[in-house]
Amino acid sequence: AGAPPSSQSVAPEPADPGTVAGTPATVAERVDAALMGMRSQVARQRTLALNLLTQLLTQERIHRTCDAAFEYLLSGEQQVTTLTCIRMALDDRNTTALTAALQLLHVLMAADDEL
Repeated sequence: AGAPPSSQSVAPEPADPGTVAGTPATVAERVDAALMGMRSQVARQRTLALNLLTQLLTQERIHRTCDAAFEYLLSGEQQVTTLTCIRMALDDRNTTALTAALQLLHVLMAADDEL
């Protein structure tokens, strides 16, 4: 009866984090792409991914996307504190607190790279 269609199609690598397989990506898909970059051993890739994640976090409709981001970072008390601050900032729509928390996150990741 023929091969199933799924075995015939291979999704191309997305060239841009804003698209997935040539179609506009959802916010969650873009966060997934950013998280994959953040797990990279290459510091430049992690920085680019963190910048993308920062952009996504500062947009609207971001509560669901944060949960995925938190998974990567839940590995130390400082990071947990930072993530709690980010979540509270998001809940309050407090841009100043969100910016401060994201800056602290940048610092933590930079320290992580030096280990």
